Amino acid sequence: MALTGPVPVPKIWLRKNQKAVSIPQKQINEFELSFDHALPLPDSDDAIPIFGLGTWQSKAGELKVVIRAAIEEGYRHFDCAQAYMNQGEVGKAINQAIDDGLVTREELWITTKVWNTFHSYEAATKSIDDTLKEMKLEYLDLVLIHWPMGYEEGGEMFPKTSDQKGMRFSDVDYTETWRALEVAKMEGKTRHIGLSNFGIGQIMRLIKMARPKPQVVQVEVH
Repeated sequence: MALTGPVPVPKIWLRKNQKAVSIPQKQINEFELSFDHALPLPDSDDAIPIFGLGTWQSKAGELKVVIRAAIEEGYRHFDCAQAYMNQGEVGKAINQAIDDGLVTREELWITTKVWNTFHSYEAATKSIDDTLKEMKLEYLDLVLIHWPMGYEEGGEMFPKTSDQKGMRFSDVDYTETWRALEVAKMEGKTRHIGLSNFGIGQIMRLIKMARPKPQVVQVEVH
């Protein structure tokens, strides 16, 4: 499946107190982009900060210092995930910065992702609850399904086949995972929900049944 036609130019807004604030538009290369600039989200009056700090493969013991330094420099968006296995350290740094008056929770944007071994409704719900407890947060700004495929649940995060050459997959459909995200949003555990690493066909299939629809699709680009 392919989408054709002109690609819309993204609108650049500001983000203040969890609200998207409109500013005069111009060519994107004419903007002097800052940490305050953001992209407005569909079905929301909020906007996601353009610049974010990824936490994948961060060294244990160093991340707390890195997060604090990033906040001091102006970063407000932090991209986390259950599979990164460092969300506790990120949460400690964030909460310490809030306690020290460097930033307010409302100024921050915290993203997490539900991992492949938590695709059933019950497991996905537990994944979100565990993240909130681990990071000591009352809510998340964005929860994504990390990948469309599910792995065998109830054991290791990366369940390998007997020959160690592949992964043991589950038969859980990602639409079941999405239902858990929908409920988490309704319950106030997250303000926004979306997808990560999904193909166009998978996205369109989900859009047809989702209520609410995905607000973000995160992809890796090199």
